[in-house]
Amino acid sequence: MQSKVTNDQEALDMLYLANCALNEKEADTNCLADFPMSRIFQLAEEQSLGSLTYFGIASYAEQFTGKEGDLTGEDQTTLFSKWRDVMLRSTRRQVLFDVERSAILDFLEQNQIRYMPLKGSVIKDLYPNPVMREMSDNDILYENKDKAMERIHAWFKQRGYHTEHVNESKDDVYKKKPIYNIEMHRALFLSFFNKKLAAYFEPEKLWDRSVPDNSKKYQYRMTDEDFYLYLLGHAFDQKGGVGFRIVMDIEVFLRAKGESLDETIVQKGLEETDMVEFEQKVRRMTQLLVAPSYDNLIAEYQAFSDSEKQFFHQMTKSGTYGDGASAIENVRSIIQENGGGTTKTDYITNRLFPRGEYLKALSPDVYEHKIKYPAWVTKRILSRGIPNMKQYLREVRILRNTNHSSSAQKTKNSE
Repeated sequence: MQSKVTNDQEALDMLYLANCALNEKEADTNCLADFPMSRIFQLAEEQSLGSLTYFGIASYAEQFTGKEGDLTGEDQTTLFSKWRDVMLRSTRRQVLFDVERSAILDFLEQNQIRYMPLKGSVIKDLYPNPVMREMSDNDILYENKDKAMERIHAWFKQRGYHTEHVNESKDDVYKKKPIYNIEMHRALFLSFFNKKLAAYFEPEKLWDRSVPDNSKKYQYRMTDEDFYLYLLGHAFDQKGGVGFRIVMDIEVFLRAKGESLDETIVQKGLEETDMVEFEQKVRRMTQLLVAPSYDNLIAEYQAFSDSEKQFFHQMTKSGTYGDGASAIENVRSIIQENGGGTTKTDYITNRLFPRGEYLKALSPDVYEHKIKYPAWVTKRILSRGIPNMKQYLREVRILRNTNHSSSAQKTKNSE
C-alpha cells in the first residue's frame, strides 16, 4: 500500500497549483519542470484536491509531449491523463448529484418540510468552476417535525436507497449505487463531541436565525456569518485533524462574501465556539492562495511562525478525512471523559457496543428504552460494523502502536 505524502515542500507545490486554479492563471512552466508530479498528484488525491489542481496544470499537461517520468518512474503523459480523469469524474459526480438533489428538494417542497442544503453543494458555486470542488456526499439539514424523518425515510427506501443509519447520531445516511451518499441532518453537531459547537448550532436556534430562500417556499439558508462559522466548525470538529480543502473553501467564501460579513457577529461566534485560534490559522493558510508567484508563496510560508508551520504540517498529513491515529486518540479521550473507561479494550468495546453517554449521543431513544438495545446493536454491527470491518481492524492496528495515558486530555484540532 502506498504511504501517504507528508512532505511539506510537496504540499507547497500542490498549493501553488491550487493558487493558479483559483486565480485562473497559468502556472510557471519553469517551476513545473522541477515539480515531483506523481507525488503532488498523490497528495492532491489524498486531499480531495485532484480536480482543482488539474485546472492549475491543465495547459501544461495538454502541451506535454512525453518527458521522462518522475519519482515513480511513471510516464508523465499517463500521469496527466489520470489527473484529467479525476477532473472528469468530479464533473460526472456533480451532474449526478445535482439531478438527484433536485429530486430530493422537490420531495421536501411537496411535503412542506423546511430544509437547508449544506457544505459542498453550496460552496461549490463560489469556485471559479464548480467542478473544482470535489464532493463525496450531499448534506441537507431538515426540520424534524410532523414525522418528517419517517416520511423522508420512506421516500428514500422507495427510491432504492439502503440506510447506513436512521434516527441515530445527528443525521440519517442513505446510499445507492453508483455514487450516491446522502446525509439528511437533523442537527449539525453533537454535544457529546463538542458542547460549544452543538450549543451555537442548536437546531431550533439555527432555524430561527435562518433566511428564507425566495426561489422555493421551504428552502432556507444560513446567514453568511453562520455559514462561515459552520464551514470552520465542521473542520474544527474533525477528530483526526483537517486537510487543505477547508483552506480553499474559506478562501473562495471570503472572496465572495468577506466584505459583507458582520465581523462583530463572526467574532462573537468564534469566541463562543472556541475557534478564534483555529480561524486565525486557517486564514493565515489562505495567504498562500493569493501569493502572486511561486517565489512569493514560498516566502509567505517561510514567514509563518513555528505554530503555523506545525499547523500546516498537520494539514499535509491529515488528508481529507484526518489522521487516523489522532482521530482515535481524540475519540478515546472524549469517551474516557464521559465515563467510558480508560483502556484500549474499553475503547474497542464502546465502538462496537456503545454504552453510557456515548450511546445517548448516538441514539437517545435506545438510551431511554434499553429493551431496544439488542436489536439496535445487532443492526448497527450488520449495517456498519461488518461492511466497515477494515476500518475497525485498522483502528485496532493503530491502537496497538498507541500509548494512551488515563489522564490524556482532548487534543484540540487547532494544535
